[in-house]
Amino acid sequence: MEKSAKELKNEYQYFLNNISKNLDQMENLLSVEKLTFSPNEIEKSYRLYFENYKNPEKIGLSYHELEELIYTYWGEAFMHHKGGEWALNLSKTDKAYGTPTIEKWGGKDYPWSRISPKVWKIRLENGILGKPEKIFGK
Repeated sequence: MEKSAKELKNEYQYFLNNISKNLDQMENLLSVEKLTFSPNEIEKSYRLYFENYKNPEKIGLSYHELEELIYTYWGEAFMHHKGGEWALNLSKTDKAYGTPTIEKWGGKDYPWSRISPKVWKIRLENGILGKPEKIFGK
């Protein structure tokens, strides 16, 4: 059953309210004192997800919790390097429908630009996600 726009908006607000908590939890999972969003740290987050997404209970999380942590971290890392802001994707034709995405990162020339942590996750699961430098430009 498809979620209503109201349900999606409530989930999105919950996501926004928990960004700080999720980043704190990522610090612990990545074993870093402070997140830097460096290419090495981002690569470490890829490994964390890839090694645990089939059995997230190994690290004490449900799949949904791991997914939310990854969306938060990858989105914040992207905005750290490229700018932009969080938005809820309500385009039903998009793979990232109903999930947090980053918009307005293309500057004044591309204000419509949007990028999705969910799509990165799908690409990582399928073995086609590039190195952090390819996505983040470092």
